[in-house]
Amino acid sequence: MAEKQALPDPIWLKDGQIILHKMRFRKPHYSAGKINKIWYAQLNISRGVRKKISTQTTNLQEAKEIAKEKFAEYKYLNSRGYSIKQNHFTIIARKSIQENKLAFERRNQLESWKMYKSQIENFWIRVFGEKRVNEITASDIETQLKHLLQVKNLANNTARHYLLALKWVFKQALSNKVITNIPLFPSLRKYQKPFQPRPSFSEEEWKRFTEVLRTFDKDLNKKSPLILSSQMHYRRALRDWCKLISYSGLRTGEASLLKWKDWEIVNKGKKNEYCILKVRAEEKKAMKTGYREVIGLHWINEFLAKRKKDSPFNKPDDYIFCH
Repeated sequence: MAEKQALPDPIWLKDGQIILHKMRFRKPHYSAGKINKIWYAQLNISRGVRKKISTQTTNLQEAKEIAKEKFAEYKYLNSRGYSIKQNHFTIIARKSIQENKLAFERRNQLESWKMYKSQIENFWIRVFGEKRVNEITASDIETQLKHLLQVKNLANNTARHYLLALKWVFKQALSNKVITNIPLFPSLRKYQKPFQPRPSFSEEEWKRFTEVLRTFDKDLNKKSPLILSSQMHYRRALRDWCKLISYSGLRTGEASLLKWKDWEIVNKGKKNEYCILKVRAEEKKAMKTGYREVIGLHWINEFLAKRKKDSPFNKPDDYIFCH
């Protein structure tokens, strides 16, 4: 077996503050064991502060100049208190997630923290994971914003949250003095899509919809009592749930988690009767809205009163829709 070629002697510059040297390729590189022709440099910035870099050149004179320039740059940053470690995006991102958790817990916004955490881990780390934070430019961020809007087809508001999650990371890097300033973030205004109102039922569609709800459980009367008892329960629950959403405008999750104590009849028995539905956002872990009261049409009172009468789960803290 042939002997390994000896590494050339290191070259000392600035009284040992800069050391130029060569390195061998490591496994699994196909040239493992052989000497890499590129010059590397160890920069001894101050006591206990060292930096190893590749000059990315095989020319000794060029390597010396590059090493001296980098040494001066890192020396200046270190004197100003900035970190010169090779902080990759992933390291800073994970630290930002942990640093923000306590603040969001104090504000009772843990669900929002989980959303930003997911966006950082499942998107931004995949995009910028191996990059150093100080190498990410405004152009890089805008490229990824276009990807979110045009490829993933996210709504502008959702994309805005992705950008806020990314800002967490840059603020953390700024706090750790890894960077001197946060890059300019792109504005979402130029990507604003023309407003398109959500589709709604026509008068004819509303008539068909209410007719279906009115007769939704009629066909079950022909079935056996055993099938009737189970299917009738779920069929009527679905019917009432659809009515509640239709006559109040509640979100689906909000309607599902309503309790009997959240339903209040106003002006009972009068011409202007209606109801108030209280949405407990803290239990629903809502991110879009906080606690609010929703006004519902008087028809809600009719079918909820019947539902409460027929259900064994009719205590104030029981859910209106439960199994």
